[in-house]
Amino acid sequence: MTGAAQFPAFHFAFADLNNRGKSVTHCLAPMAETLVINEIYLSLQGESTFAGLPCVFARLTACNLRCSYCDTAYAFTEGSKMPLPEIRARIDELAQPFSTAVSTAGRLPLVELTGGEPLLQPNALPLMQSLCDDGYTVLIETSGALDISKVDSRVHRIMDLKCPSSGESARIGWIISAISKRPTRSNS
Repeated sequence: MTGAAQFPAFHFAFADLNNRGKSVTHCLAPMAETLVINEIYLSLQGESTFAGLPCVFARLTACNLRCSYCDTAYAFTEGSKMPLPEIRARIDELAQPFSTAVSTAGRLPLVELTGGEPLLQPNALPLMQSLCDDGYTVLIETSGALDISKVDSRVHRIMDLKCPSSGESARIGWIISAISKRPTRSNS
């Protein structure tokens, strides 16, 4: 297949809440130029330094965590495969009323990829790059359980780090380890 990005299938295992906690392996098949989308909608940003601004949310399907307090469990499995051009068209359609609006945050509306865990789908990366290239202010909300180093440097990262009561804090141990190794300032 020429011209289309090739990605390996992505497998992840988790305790399936619908299967009485038994470990189940799920597979996101290779998705050349597609993402599995739960929903795309316009709302107000409710988190981060962008709170209160209009935002187009693209909620991607799938999550590798099962936090005890998750408010979007429906995004674990519900969604439809959509080609990237169709996703872009929907985002552009929702953003159209703001086509001339600019704030100190940049072009409005903001666009946020959320989930689930958007970084489970490799094609989230080219989508974010494309949105940045077209002047959108792009945010990604991620759990911190996956590597963010490949995310375009223009994308604002919202890290939803998991506290112990989530039942998933061990999955982000690398962050705790990195923070604890940082040098501290002495009081002298």
